[in-house]
Amino acid sequence: MSKVLTIYSTSHGTTESVANRIHESLICVHKEIVNIKNLDKNISIDNADFIILGTSIHAGAINKSISKFIEDNMSKLKEKNVAIFLCCMNEPAEQEQLYKNFPLELIDSSIACSIVGGEFIFEKMNFVEKLLVKKITGVKGSISKLRDEEIDEFVSKINYFIK
Repeated sequence: MSKVLTIYSTSHGTTESVANRIHESLICVHKEIVNIKNLDKNISIDNADFIILGTSIHAGAINKSISKFIEDNMSKLKEKNVAIFLCCMNEPAEQEQLYKNFPLELIDSSIACSIVGGEFIFEKMNFVEKLLVKKITGVKGSISKLRDEEIDEFVSKINYFIK
């Protein structure tokens, strides 16, 4: 029986929400979900058959915890079935940001790699974040552009491999 480990990092809750939705939709019995920012120590991926990595883009970069995790575990990740999802609100640059922030060999070898849209949740942003979002995007309040179909397709691809 396959074991799936979902590792994510979230700043304002969007990635966590998507990670939980994916986790709940997996057809396997043995699954674990971890917010890497809440860990005091390194997480072992040795016993997992599938690794799902999820993060968001802020100012053109993914979360440092996920980036460091990938760097520290790249040799092991190459031996696993890996799926990547990225929460991103900058639609014109989302592909560029994906390829800029993840190793090409990890993207190319992944069983699923999806950009699932994103959200600006003003209630969870600090003053500077709100100011930057308003100035850069022109958005003046909370907005969701999550792509439900993309999330569902991502889950379907993973479930196909789990069977």
